[in-house]
Amino acid sequence: MSPSTALQDRLTEREFWDSQYDPAAASAAPRPPSRTKAFLRRVLGPKVRDMVQDYREYLVWNVVYPKYLSGREGAKVLEVGSAPGTHLVQLHKAYGFDCYGVEYTPRGADLNRQVFRRHGLDPANVIQADFFSSEFQAQYRGQFDIVLSRGFIEHFRDVDGVVLAHLNLLAPGGLLLVTIPNLRGINYGLALLFCKERLPLHNLAIMKRERFARLFDLKGLSSLYCDYFGGVNLPIVDTSTTRLRRLGLAMCAKAQLLLNLAYRLLPTDSGAGHPWFSSHLVFLGRKER
Repeated sequence: MSPSTALQDRLTEREFWDSQYDPAAASAAPRPPSRTKAFLRRVLGPKVRDMVQDYREYLVWNVVYPKYLSGREGAKVLEVGSAPGTHLVQLHKAYGFDCYGVEYTPRGADLNRQVFRRHGLDPANVIQADFFSSEFQAQYRGQFDIVLSRGFIEHFRDVDGVVLAHLNLLAPGGLLLVTIPNLRGINYGLALLFCKERLPLHNLAIMKRERFARLFDLKGLSSLYCDYFGGVNLPIVDTSTTRLRRLGLAMCAKAQLLLNLAYRLLPTDSGAGHPWFSSHLVFLGRKER
């Protein structure tokens, strides 16, 4: 995908992403826990507190990553659309990866650099660039052992070209990890209720497993995992436009704690990967040597 084509195919503008990043947040003091979380910390034991945390995050860090990322200390990792950078920091701490990020906007790159600096990672590893530019793609071709993006490719019409741009940067034998939200089923209803103005910013057509899987049916790329993922996530959408909407999302966040607990207690085939109820789709594959 050429830079001009990428610009035409973007469903979001630079201004949208700038509005998502608050550089002051990187150095701000941690926010105190909500009343609900503070109550849980006081009343419940550590095991129960752990079991009500985000179920998708539990699966990512306790099931998927240990299975596929362990034993790769020192691996060179690139996250596409990396701001604020906290995910890369966690990967570095958990697996000893050499972490890089590429960010399109100056504001996002600045936030990511602040987070890296605060956690002892090299801020120079945050690259402010157009991911699709011929210069970036040529300079970093085949340079990374792991390339990942989370909530990135669904903001484009020509998603096939976006996937190829990911693959171009991956070294032979490297891992490609792509996650997108599933804004269908229950999440489509929530989006209509809370932030319908944001739905056109997403390519909903790729949020069916069959269509999503075809994006990665490429020569030289073998699939290790591709499916719906994460169970119901009621606060998956976000908005701050009205007090009523914010109240509704706050109620969803509280109900989510009970859902998280239910998922941890129910059998693993309890429907957490159902297309109507899953929060995300995930692909993980290996580039052939």
